[in-house]
Amino acid sequence: MTRTLCVKSKGGFDNFVKISSTLKRKLILLDRIEYHTIDDQEFYIEFTMSGNEKTFHQAFKHMKKNEDVYEIIEK
Repeated sequence: MTRTLCVKSKGGFDNFVKISSTLKRKLILLDRIEYHTIDDQEFYIEFTMSGNEKTFHQAFKHMKKNEDVYEIIEK
């Protein structure tokens, strides 16, 4: 089952690296990552992942822990 999370965050590219490396460190396998700039300090990322419900909820939980993430939407 493939699911996509759209995450909006502050912190610029440095926070993107922090988010993506956290998911990699937690062994969450991503099929695709798309990075889109809103302005100098804000961006949104679309993560597409395959896996079970537990994997999706684990990724969602890690996004909520990041203080710069202000919106998480499942597409």
